[in-house]
Amino acid sequence: MTATMITETESAERRHKPRKKLNEIVYINLHPGNGGIVLDVSESGLSFHAAVPIDRERVPFRLSLKSLDAVEIVGKLAWKDETGKSGGLEFANLPDAVRNQILVWLDHPRFAPFHTQLALRSPEINENGGEIRRTIDPTPPLATPSVVSRGPNLRTKLFISAAVAAIGLNCLMALRIRHFVLDRANEELAAEMHRAMLASQAVLHENQTALGRKADLLSTLVAVTPDRNSAVQDAIDNPLLNDGSDLVIVADGNSQITAFQTSDWNMTAATAREMLLGSLRSGEGSDWWFVNGSLYQVVLQSVDHQPSAHNTSGIVVVGRRVDYNDVQDLAHILASQVAFTHAGKVIASTLSPLEEVGLSQKMQYKSAPQEIQIGQNHFLISSLKLAGSTGPIVGFTILKSHDETTIFVNRFNHLLVQLAEVEACVLIVFLIFTVSERRPITRDGLEVLRQSSNQANAGTETANSHADDAENTIRQ
Repeated sequence: MTATMITETESAERRHKPRKKLNEIVYINLHPGNGGIVLDVSESGLSFHAAVPIDRERVPFRLSLKSLDAVEIVGKLAWKDETGKSGGLEFANLPDAVRNQILVWLDHPRFAPFHTQLALRSPEINENGGEIRRTIDPTPPLATPSVVSRGPNLRTKLFISAAVAAIGLNCLMALRIRHFVLDRANEELAAEMHRAMLASQAVLHENQTALGRKADLLSTLVAVTPDRNSAVQDAIDNPLLNDGSDLVIVADGNSQITAFQTSDWNMTAATAREMLLGSLRSGEGSDWWFVNGSLYQVVLQSVDHQPSAHNTSGIVVVGRRVDYNDVQDLAHILASQVAFTHAGKVIASTLSPLEEVGLSQKMQYKSAPQEIQIGQNHFLISSLKLAGSTGPIVGFTILKSHDETTIFVNRFNHLLVQLAEVEACVLIVFLIFTVSERRPITRDGLEVLRQSSNQANAGTETANSHADDAENTIRQ
């Protein structure tokens, strides 16, 4: 292969495009096993100084720049000096990435900074054909400052993810707390219902015991009184004996009423005998009678203190009517709504008339607590069967309102919703701020840029000095 021997002066005379000396050291990798530095560049080629003489015309090479290290370029040897180490390459193929880098080195207008672009503007001509000279502010116009959009970085993304996760965990924890509070409230309500039922049984049993003592006293009086018809009637009319009793009956061994006293004008001796026969058939020592809209708690006691079902000596009955005051006192003791029912209908209660109708429609005699809705109100109810083995059922029902629990849970739900809304608003505001973040270029920012540019120019001059030294060393 014949090497082209052209001096550098002759080559400069043949160049169609100007070359520029680089302000930085750029190494060139010449295949195979050869390398050097780039001395100057143009749009069509470059000159170099290699460590080993070049002996072929077509030379593949690479530039030792980080962005171009993997890009292979092919050049044609245009000239070389006597040593064969220095020469010029004419680009045979030039990738776009390499072309752009060369244009940057050559200060091409497309890649020139703002001040260079101002200098390259075409002059303005006035009407007389003269050039209009304008004073150009060296700083870029600030009327419409450049805005740099910055997307969320990794730290921002991690923060957003952590915020979303925290909100999700807070909502989940709030829901679990809500369920826990609701379960605890229901358990507490059921426990209160159980205590109220035990207390009601104790109150009714106490009333029964008081009636039993009066019946026992009256049966003893009947047993020791020879003339029962007059003496007994006088005895049961005694206020000391019938105090707290609304009904007193004395019957003989044939269940014929021999003495009768009542505070209810609707109660007649015939009705009382009919109710007595029903109680004797049940064989119980106590019973509940419903007569003409009035409910009585009664106790039966035989004169000879034998079982009333097989008694022939006579029966004494003492009863107490359940009135409005009794129901209110019982509701106050139990801290609940209460109702007495007969054959599924409410006959005495602390409920409103509409609620009484609703309870009568949904009445079930179950001791286990159950939830029902009466109108707009929710209740937990429990019922006690008082009588009815041989006739209509008489029952006692306790109602615990769910309203207080519902109000508490609703307030808690409202608090959770407000907490979720606040957290969501904070996250949305943060997302909007992060996504739409803009940082305008101000005069202060330009001053910082100028200082940075001056520092960069100083660094470039230092790099040029080191490049010259390295070139001199290689030439030697």
